[in-house]
Amino acid sequence: MSHPIATELPLRGSRISIRALELEDVEALYEVECDTEVKRYLGGVLAKPRDSWIASMSKSCPSATTLAVCLASTGELLGRAAFSPTLPFRDEVALEIVLGRAAWGKGYGREAAGVLLSRATTIRAAAIEATVHPDNTASLSLLASFGFQFVKVCDAADWQHGHHMYRLAVGT
Repeated sequence: MSHPIATELPLRGSRISIRALELEDVEALYEVECDTEVKRYLGGVLAKPRDSWIASMSKSCPSATTLAVCLASTGELLGRAAFSPTLPFRDEVALEIVLGRAAWGKGYGREAAGVLLSRATTIRAAAIEATVHPDNTASLSLLASFGFQFVKVCDAADWQHGHHMYRLAVGT
């Protein structure tokens, strides 16, 4: 499946760029996905062996819904982002941004969110959804700063039991 904003890529902020995930990114992204601190609120590190995960991700490049968040000045991979359809499909998309530890505390996540949210009206969605662990204060602060509103605590039927779901109406 192609990304809902694929025709607009790359997207640029003042310090970051967001583009399609490329083969050259997959190994660096594996390191992000295996970092226990990065994945602390996201269900833990990858359980799949390195070679298997890299082969699987490589097959989906560049058509995957996963986007690369890169440092604009060097092209260095900082992490990943996505605007992906919610399941079951509604007229909403889910926003996800995951950055490696080296990118934390520098405003890159806020910049990536701002760049992606500025394109929200072009993806024909009524709302943007984000799911966050209640202890992830940095992500909660980020969502609040963009006006996301609490919707519910996810239950056992949801993919991340105990996480909190937030929603931002497009055009607000």
